Formats: sequence, C-alpha cells, structure tokens
Amino acid sequence: MTSIKISGSHDDLEMIESLSKEIFRENEIPVKTQISEFRKDSIDAEIVLPVLSVTFSGVIAVAQIINLILNIQEKRSKSIAQKDTPISLKIEASNGKELDFRISGSTTNEEIRKYLSSVNQFIDDFLRDDDGISLNNDQLGETASSTDIEKINLLFRGLLSNLTDIREWKSLPPKKNGEIITFKSTFEKTSLRKLICNSRVSKIYLNYEEAKLCKGLFYILERENILTFHELSDDFRVIDMENMFVRYEVEELAIFNRVNHLKNFFLNDISSPSATENLGEVISILLLSADPSDATRLRIGEEFREIQDKLQLAQLRERFRLNLRMSARPEDISQSLLDSQPQIVHFSGHGLATGELCFEDKIGKVHPVSPDALAALFEQFASQIKCVLLNACYSKAQAIAIAQHIDYVIVMNQAIGDKAAIAFTIGFYQALGAGRTFKEAHKFGCIQIRLQSIPEHLTPILLERGACDY
Repeated sequence: MTSIKISGSHDDLEMIESLSKEIFRENEIPVKTQISEFRKDSIDAEIVLPVLSVTFSGVIAVAQIINLILNIQEKRSKSIAQKDTPISLKIEASNGKELDFRISGSTTNEEIRKYLSSVNQFIDDFLRDDDGISLNNDQLGETASSTDIEKINLLFRGLLSNLTDIREWKSLPPKKNGEIITFKSTFEKTSLRKLICNSRVSKIYLNYEEAKLCKGLFYILERENILTFHELSDDFRVIDMENMFVRYEVEELAIFNRVNHLKNFFLNDISSPSATENLGEVISILLLSADPSDATRLRIGEEFREIQDKLQLAQLRERFRLNLRMSARPEDISQSLLDSQPQIVHFSGHGLATGELCFEDKIGKVHPVSPDALAALFEQFASQIKCVLLNACYSKAQAIAIAQHIDYVIVMNQAIGDKAAIAFTIGFYQALGAGRTFKEAHKFGCIQIRLQSIPEHLTPILLERGACDY
C-alpha cells in the first residue's frame, strides 16, 4: 500500500480529504482516509498537529494529490486575507521508496519543478519491473497466456512458501458459571486463501519476521494490480519473544479478480494429487548425513533443524515421522532403509566430481560410494521409496542411476553453497508439509533460494523415473 501522511491546518486537511476522495472515486481506486491529532509536545497539551493519513494501492494518484495541494497553496498565495499555512507530506510506497515535501504559498516555481520531478521519478521507480515479472494486463482473463499465469502462480507459491504461520483470532461466546463470566479467544492457524479472501471480515495475523521477508512479494503483487497487503501495525499479538504477529488486511485488485476463477490459477489448481495422498497415513522421512573429518565441514545440523521446524509448523505435521542417521557409513544406509521403511530419503553431504557420494569409514574419513552401487540398493526399495533428495555437490550421476528405479530424484547439478542448500530444504519441506506434490515442492525450494537473493536457484533439478532427457 502507498501511504501519504499530510500535516497542516485542520481546515486544509478536511478540504484535501474531500477533494482527494473525488480523485480516487474517478479513478476507481479504493482509498482509506483518516484525520488524527498528534500532540507535538508531551508537556503542553495545547500544541497538537493534525495529520491526514491516506492509504491506497499503486502510485498513480500521488501526482494528482500533489497537484491538488499545489493548487490550494497557489490560491492562498493570491489571497492577502488568508494566512500562509505550510502543508507537509511524507509519502511511502510498498517498494520502500519515500518522499518528503513542505509546500507553502511562498514555494517557488523552481521548487515546484523539483517536487514534480521527484514525484515522476518516484512513480517510475515503483513501476519499474527489473525482476522480470511484468504482466500483459490487457489480455489477462479467459485468454490469459500460460506465461502470465505461471508468473502469477510463481508469486503465490512464494507467499505459500514464506508465510507458514498465518493465524486467525476469534472471540468465543462468553461462558457463565454462577456469578463468574469467562471470556476466551482462540489464535489458530489458517490458510493463505482465507488470508486473501477474508482478512477484511476476519482478524488475520502474519508472523512479523515472515511478513518482513515477503515485503518484496507484496510490492510486486501490488505493482501488477493483483493484491495489496495493508499492515495494521497498531494491532499485534505476542506469543513469546520470538513470535510476534501483526494484523494484515488484503485487498483483491483487478488482475486477481480476472484470474481467480481459472482452473490453472495456483489457488484453484487441485488437479494434481498431493504427495501426501499417495504416501499413506504416516509419511516416513529418512534423513541421512555424512560429514567426514577430512572434507570441508558442512552446516548439516542447521539444515536438519530447519526440516524439523518446518514440518512441526506444517498443516499435516501429524503425518510425518522423521528418522535421523548422522555420520552414515555404507553399512548404515541399507540398515536405515530396512529399519525406517521411508517413502522419502534425504541425503546431505559431499559429492565428488567423479560422481561418487561421500559417506564415512570406521574412523570418520571419506568413503566414496559409486552411482551403480547406490542405484542397486535403491532398486530393492523401488516400490516403497517415492522420492530421493541428494543435497550434495556433483551428485547428478548418482541421481541419473537412482532415477531408473525411484519416481522422483532431486539433485544438485553443480556445486551448491550451504545457504542455498538450506534455503532449498526450507521451501521443499514447507511445500510437502502443506500437501503439495514433489514437483511443486521442488519448485518451492528453488523459489526459496530466489527469495533469499541467492543466485543458485537453477542448481537443484528434478529427475523423473522413465524420463530420458537427462
């Protein structure tokens, strides 16, 4: 949302509020306005500052409001009877850009030109699409191109991947026990769709840290006329020092309303069965790791903590069972597969440029295992294991061999940094925890890498059994 805070005399602000509402009405842009009085001096209550707050989506109306104020001040400068009362403005857009002006009857033409030039630059900065997600708005709808729909879906996948803890606050009916009346409330998890479609009638809250990570997504969704996210910063709830939630209202814009009914829109795409629908009531995940003492040390502990955290927060958390085997030796692999009977196997460790994965020997040093050997082992579990994730460098040769027997294999097609590997893991398991398919979970992992501004989102690739384009 774009926010303009205007201070001046109370009469001026009432006039600006009335005239600006006409501007928004003519442009069919929803707007919220409010005049408040803030004390300038905490000791002297007589000194107060009237402030008009104007919030709306986009930035096109900014120039019209500036011109409106300039006209008011120009008329005042021609009237000897009227007092010259300066009007100050602070403008903030969802892309983080800000402008500050102070306009009075004595403002010179040169200053006005500078103000208008700054406003034009402010608008250009907002509309610039350096991220490559620019939609053909005129053609969106029944005939929307698959490219535009995929761009929109990419944004919503990013929201789902990052907003893992959306809460709804509800007041329960009071209960009377004798003379005592008890008031209770709930603060429970809710869905992304409810956030988008019901936030103006229900009290929906986002985790503060997660919402902060999504500011870039919020900006793009507003710029492309899809959604606006309005933070109600004075309405927040605290669970503990690490979990603060802020209330948000989401406004559906023109493009959202055009694509919301399309079957291939992300929120409606239910044609593919989720990964969890085909894995039984309890989904067993085997986490294997090897970090030999004579190899570069990895942040495997942090990666596995992220997996645990994301699945504990997931909607389907009761269906996942994690089995952990650290410092795995070759004999530990088969034993772990037999004991835990996993549907998903996740390996974190090192790979060699020659194609071997590095496990550990009896003294904790590198013990390479060839692609053919590991593929032969997974062949014995082909009816049970549905997905293998190899979070290791140079592991494509292993994945090609394993993909002859396992439905889905995710692999790093070149060396990958710790931060990118952990980011992929976060997105992948967030999606699985929400019941998404393995293909979708792979996309979520890659999106998470992009959202953290790490240039390695093309490194994780997905191989499918039977495909021949490796």
